[in-house]
Amino acid sequence: MRYGLRPEHSRGAALRVSFSAPVGSIAEGWSAASPRIRLLRERPADVRHGNMSTFYYSLKHVHVAAVVLSGSLFFIRGVWMLIDSPRLKRRWVRVVPHVVDTILLLSAISLTSIIQQYPFVHAWLTAKVVALMLYIGAGMIAIRHGKRKSVSAVAWIVALLIFAYIVLVAWRHNSWPQWDTAPYCGSGLRPRT
Repeated sequence: MRYGLRPEHSRGAALRVSFSAPVGSIAEGWSAASPRIRLLRERPADVRHGNMSTFYYSLKHVHVAAVVLSGSLFFIRGVWMLIDSPRLKRRWVRVVPHVVDTILLLSAISLTSIIQQYPFVHAWLTAKVVALMLYIGAGMIAIRHGKRKSVSAVAWIVALLIFAYIVLVAWRHNSWPQWDTAPYCGSGLRPRT
């Protein structure tokens, strides 16, 4: 399936690919030309019309970069924990992950206020917050509080799986993401038939 730009979409509006709509049905928000694409107005008007779109996308890039950096640092710290590396005791290894995670949390809170979707109101954000708490708990056991290396290793693997779930939920905007469906197409792309 190839993706192309939809010329009639408004600048900054989010598109989500939906494979559940019957072909030929026209409901509110559906286009007669492409019934599988639904134009979502899930961001505030000032973001949709370009006043804050630059800020939104900059903040989103900061958030995604912090996610990648946080996950990478956690992975490296877990490997160092497994091989008993003295690098795990260095000061920067104890400080930098907290700084990155603070940036990650602040950008996440800012993004939820911009797109006006909140935890405990929207299921996918609730799933992310609950999974984040589980990830923090498993990460603490893995890096600091594991009594034996086997316990720490299992907690590290569990934390990595939870991290993958959080990323998948964020990518799909669905608390029960499926691997075989199309991703969230916030870039204005749609499948060509």
